[in-house]
Amino acid sequence: MGDLMLATWVGTQADDSFPDAWKTDTAGSVNSRAKVYLSPKLWYLRATVMEGQDILFGSKESMLQVKVQLGSQVLKTKPVSIRNGSPAWNEDLMFVAAEPFGDQLVITLETRGPKGSSFIIGVAQVALTTIERRVDDRNVVGRWFNFDDPNNSDQNKVYKARVQLKLCFDGGYHVMEEAIHVCSDYRPTARQLWKPAVGMVELGIIGCQNLLPAKAVNGKGSTDAYVVAKYGPKWVRTRTVSDSLDPKWNEQYTWKVYDPCTVLTIGVFDSSGIFNFEGEEAQQGMRPDLRIGKVRVRISTLQTGRVYRNTYPLLTLTPIGLKKMGDIELAVRFVRNTATLDVLQVYSQPLLPLMHHIKPLTPGQQEMLRSATVKILVLHLSRSEPPLGHEVVQYMLDADSNTFSMRKVRANWFRIINLVAGVIDVVKWVEDTRTWKTPTSTF
Repeated sequence: MGDLMLATWVGTQADDSFPDAWKTDTAGSVNSRAKVYLSPKLWYLRATVMEGQDILFGSKESMLQVKVQLGSQVLKTKPVSIRNGSPAWNEDLMFVAAEPFGDQLVITLETRGPKGSSFIIGVAQVALTTIERRVDDRNVVGRWFNFDDPNNSDQNKVYKARVQLKLCFDGGYHVMEEAIHVCSDYRPTARQLWKPAVGMVELGIIGCQNLLPAKAVNGKGSTDAYVVAKYGPKWVRTRTVSDSLDPKWNEQYTWKVYDPCTVLTIGVFDSSGIFNFEGEEAQQGMRPDLRIGKVRVRISTLQTGRVYRNTYPLLTLTPIGLKKMGDIELAVRFVRNTATLDVLQVYSQPLLPLMHHIKPLTPGQQEMLRSATVKILVLHLSRSEPPLGHEVVQYMLDADSNTFSMRKVRANWFRIINLVAGVIDVVKWVEDTRTWKTPTSTF
């Protein structure tokens, strides 16, 4: 009458063997299986441009600047004038690098004329594997790098100038990929600075209810839903349940908790990789996976050892306003493996690592580095099998949270109006009180 495939193992659904079990509700697609992803180890690369020497090209009116490039990240120093051929910059340029270090740091020395014209004097390349790592704010010894003519081949290098740089990987920082108020991990990059875990959070993804159709297949509304959960460097993806408005997953995952003041993010998406599309969508490639909704659980609000099984609404922002796409049922439990005093000690310590307070990054630097981090994670997770699309990673990390929105402008405008109206009412009340006089009676 047929064949039946079984997968048996000893343990729980949180084990690594569970995703290998084949599910009949995944429409037979390999890209619909459950998967556990790990983010690459990220570092902040600090390049301090000090000074230059032996620069004979250009006049006294020319301005020199150094351009540093790491992959798609490009930063430039401020232009400075040539004084005796020894310009000084003393600027810090910050980059994000992911292990394994296979790229090279490309440094370009440029000159800018009085009318805005630019000319490349020389180029130098530095392998990332040769850069030292530090975990504190100790001084880094500067190194001189020779700049060669970019127009000549490697065999016929022509010396043009040299620049002193201080290069190091700052392991005392935490590389931010999420917004600070919904971050799931605050540990520094250097492993020797990590503290022991205070507990473990367990997540049971049970299923969804009353999902709205995301697309039409053969004239019928359909949704191929899957769930992505993210906490720290660990990402998980459930299998994709095809053609169901009430999918059931019943999958379980665990994460180690190092700080209770963190957030677990769960997102639901509609897969576009099961069915083939025709017409314009086939020419442009597969359409991106549709966002159904997102839920966040703050670990500090969970009572130790208690199982929270609740149904959460899935809300998404559409061009016509906020829309409910359905409900998701989750089971969450936080298990503490340390004493109460150890957990209280974690609350008494600063949220960010010490380097963020010794040498703080400006808000502009943080946002620029976060944007570069998101691009690195998108590229890394898109190469996995099955891949996580760029729209999924950006939605889970709120990569577009700082983009312009008319709704945010209107909301802030109404907040200002309400605040000003309250101040005006107080001022009027004070003026009325001062001008009010009690009547006097005469006898």
